[in-house]
Amino acid sequence: LERLRELAGAGRLVDVGIGTGLLLHLAQEAGFDVLGCEISPGAAAKAKEEFGVAVMVGDFLQSEFDVAPRVITMADVLEHTPDPRVFLEHALASLEPGGALFVAVPNHRSTLFGMADILARLPLLGSIAERLYVPNHYWYFTPATLRRLVEDVGFEVSEVRGETPYL
Repeated sequence: LERLRELAGAGRLVDVGIGTGLLLHLAQEAGFDVLGCEISPGAAAKAKEEFGVAVMVGDFLQSEFDVAPRVITMADVLEHTPDPRVFLEHALASLEPGGALFVAVPNHRSTLFGMADILARLPLLGSIAERLYVPNHYWYFTPATLRRLVEDVGFEVSEVRGETPYL
């Protein structure tokens, strides 16, 4: 959140695919005007109940904002979209000029995925590796492919960072 404020300043932060709503809660505590965009009515209701954050229910691609977001975040979302390019184009069109986009996706070149690829070749352990390749992951990104896509859409990449993978 501090890095996003450095890049774009304060203002409206829209979190796409809110998960539990924790990021919205922390962003609100950090002074952002927050709004969630969530396709699951259940997740939206739970976040509203637990954190008291505003969440609009619906498809991000159909969303229109009364206040242009200064920041859009999407953590573990892009790999679930049928067309990531269209998703990112909508984010770019929605953002206030000078705004920032935060994208987090599983790194298909991480140690975790490398080990999964090895395990997948072993007859008795292949089923363990299959758990990383879930049916609702339409896309698998590496740092290079994500950067290329984001730049092709029209964003300027300011930072690429890896995190410790988790199961």
